[in-house]
Amino acid sequence: MKKLFLLLSFIVFSLYINAQFKIMFKKHDCLYKGIENPIYITKEADTICNLNIKPSKYIEIRQSENGCYYYIKPLNMSENYPIFIEINNQKINLCDKLKLTPDPVINIRIDNNSLKLSDIKSKTFIQFIQPYFNYDTRYSVKSLLITIIRNNRQVYAKIINSGRLPSDFLNEIQTGDKIDFSSIKLNAPEGERRIKYITFEVSN
Repeated sequence: MKKLFLLLSFIVFSLYINAQFKIMFKKHDCLYKGIENPIYITKEADTICNLNIKPSKYIEIRQSENGCYYYIKPLNMSENYPIFIEINNQKINLCDKLKLTPDPVINIRIDNNSLKLSDIKSKTFIQFIQPYFNYDTRYSVKSLLITIIRNNRQVYAKIINSGRLPSDFLNEIQTGDKIDFSSIKLNAPEGERRIKYITFEVSN
């Protein structure tokens, strides 16, 4: 009986030793580029703490204070490159888990493609935000083209390199104008982000 018990114990121990490490996600089932994504590592049903994790190129990783959570931050890359972490000679591929954060929205409330003249004139600065995303993300305007169309004619066009709206633009707009924000480039967590143009009409 004792030999059988030792044999079974050895088999269980061997199975555990040879079991694969797995990544479990604390928030989303993916890794957002440019953001610290909290994960934990399991083996069988156990959470494994204080591991020596080796990241591949384009990956930053840090450990939580209690040693049981890890924060993986994929960096921006201009090439197809194998992304993985390595634990005790086991490589865990991360390529299929990489995602961009959702596109942010402008902090101007546009209803049915319309915005009141008083509302746009009161804005001196525009931002792009993610109100329903549970990571603290930062976006800033790198550049965008502002255009005013009046009676089917372009009466104003200017490229800005920040979120501050030019005073001559605010002075120029009138009721009935069509405003286009186009060629929008943002500084995003992963680097430069280009997003879809924004267009609206100015109402009373």
